[in-house]
Amino acid sequence: MNILIISHGIPSCEDPQWGCFELDQARALSRRDHRVTVAALDGRFRHYRRKRGITHEAAGPIQTYLFYLFPLKLLGTWRLISAVRARMMEKLFHRIVSEQGLPDIIVAHYLFSMDSLRRIRKKHPGIPVVGIEHWSRVSESGSAGEMRQRGLRAYGQVDVLLSVSASLQALIRQNFGMNSQVLHDMVDEVFFQAPLKKEKPVGPFRFLAVGSLLEVKGFDVLLKAFARTADPEAELVIVGAGPLREQLEMLCGELGIRHRVEWKGLLSRPEIVEIMVWANAYVLPSRSETFGVSYVEAMAMGLPVIATRCGGPESFMNEKCGLMVDVDDVDGLTAAMNRMEQGILAFNPEEIRDYIYSRFSGEVIAKQLEKVFEEAIKAKKR
Repeated sequence: MNILIISHGIPSCEDPQWGCFELDQARALSRRDHRVTVAALDGRFRHYRRKRGITHEAAGPIQTYLFYLFPLKLLGTWRLISAVRARMMEKLFHRIVSEQGLPDIIVAHYLFSMDSLRRIRKKHPGIPVVGIEHWSRVSESGSAGEMRQRGLRAYGQVDVLLSVSASLQALIRQNFGMNSQVLHDMVDEVFFQAPLKKEKPVGPFRFLAVGSLLEVKGFDVLLKAFARTADPEAELVIVGAGPLREQLEMLCGELGIRHRVEWKGLLSRPEIVEIMVWANAYVLPSRSETFGVSYVEAMAMGLPVIATRCGGPESFMNEKCGLMVDVDDVDGLTAAMNRMEQGILAFNPEEIRDYIYSRFSGEVIAKQLEKVFEEAIKAKKR
């Protein structure tokens, strides 16, 4: 198949995690002998220079196209932003077709990417479109207001809608009246290829957390819980960047744990893998997750995890791979971190990795995607 993936971004040196999950999907499909192109619109505010217009690069066998004009939020209303994105996508699509041929199927990640296909759908109604929703914002506004309008229009552009978890599937049905199929995110091969640590890492017990420093990730809860744990020598390593960095560092000072918390900032996949090798356990008290890829990436490295009952983790957590606590439960998280450290030897890294591979590896998810694509193409022909 000739597959066009509409991503929310394409990884770069400046933004190594931007669109990385879509590129993982593209690589997995490419390994199964499909021709894959990844395209994205860049409308963000950033403090580094970007080339205006369409940029085309090759990531191995995968062709990538990125279109940047200016920060689209300057336009103000979402309707105007949506109209400009649709015209940009139309121009980008014509460029891709001229160089890569007409795709057999289009795969659009996130509501706003589905919405940007409006003009293409009118001109090419014979190409099936599969939408994959990951966006946490679809659950923020309930069933009314701007988000509902955006969702109804965007989801109306796709032939098949996929949700990355059962909880997100239920929210989309509740808030937009739309049915979707559940197909989980995949874990990149780099996390399965790294060697498992058979012995316990030397030195203090290390908890690891990876995520954007945003309120939804619950780092304030994590720091408060960590400050109350029983082991005064335990360490917490935090990977990620975001607007709450300064506020969270101040909280560390107030809690008296500044010397026990290490801030790594934004890292690439290989750098995250290297840190995971030397961690004992993974913990992230998110307030909301549509799926929770960072948890399963840690589990692919054989790490037991502590997750919250926040939507996504319920679809993959069990007692053999970690512990679960309620959202915003500082005392419960403290108890779970103490239990994790005291009972760490009860968790088997090989069993945890095998469990994740059997459900979320690129090979497994790519086969499921193939089936969805084939059925969508057959349905469109009928």
